[in-house]
Amino acid sequence: MPFDTLIPGVGKEIVADIDALMSPPGILAVWFIGQAGFIIKFPSGTVCYLDPWLSDLSGGPRAYPIPLDPHLITNCAILLTSHDHGDHIDMDADPIILRQSPQATWVAPRGAEALVRRLGGTKERTVLLDGDGSATVRGVRITAIPSTHYGFFSEERYTQAEEAYYATIPAQLPPERRGTERFIGFVLECDGFTIYHAGDNNGYHGFLERLARWPQFDVMLLPINGRDWFREQQAVIGNFTYREAAQVADRARARLLIPYHYDGFVGNNEYPDALVRYVQSDGPRVPVRVLHVGERALIGRSITPHIA
Repeated sequence: MPFDTLIPGVGKEIVADIDALMSPPGILAVWFIGQAGFIIKFPSGTVCYLDPWLSDLSGGPRAYPIPLDPHLITNCAILLTSHDHGDHIDMDADPIILRQSPQATWVAPRGAEALVRRLGGTKERTVLLDGDGSATVRGVRITAIPSTHYGFFSEERYTQAEEAYYATIPAQLPPERRGTERFIGFVLECDGFTIYHAGDNNGYHGFLERLARWPQFDVMLLPINGRDWFREQQAVIGNFTYREAAQVADRARARLLIPYHYDGFVGNNEYPDALVRYVQSDGPRVPVRVLHVGERALIGRSITPHIA
């Protein structure tokens, strides 16, 4: 069942905190809700939910119970989902969020349009972005950044030839994927903040050049669970390693890196303290903040500056 581990009403303190928080100008609030899921509240009050995975069904058992009851989410202004894997577009929880937050607009990649429509994302309530496409929703400028999320197996989302192409390292985006990428990340710009959420991403030629369009990022949210041959034999597609995530944040001049995608599934995890040790020793000196599930961070535009 999709909500076997759900305790009704769980996470009500998170929702209450979001609703009660009145951030002063220049202060951004970010809550981590596990795996790739975040909630962002801009100083002007707009609340965004990014890749919330709040059900049990996603191709494997959760490493911990559902942290937030989706039935409680009545404050969502923008629901952003990066791709059609079940821990990013949640086929059970996302329709509940849309129903409980009738004011919400759903932003997703155009390559996932069929799934979005099937889950109740009507044309009136959705914004579908092509690769490198942009839209302004509720005062938030949202730009799609194509991602690669490859493995060595084939599903309906890839042809066998595309799998072979994505499996090359470093990966490149095939020309036919450059308009309607199924895998994207988001750059959010609002109230003077610039935030990047990568979705699932391995990187590719031209990725850093895309990020260079922004002079600096206040916050970068990046996956760190990595990838390896053994997991790929079990049809587990990977992401940046923690070293790669630190390098991306450094090259993109991020003021703060918050890691994710290290805790959702047993056997596909990573240890964020390894990232912390890396940036404190021989890695780039990127400020890192590791959030526990349900924890809130308040971030100012003038936090610890980037260290070259």
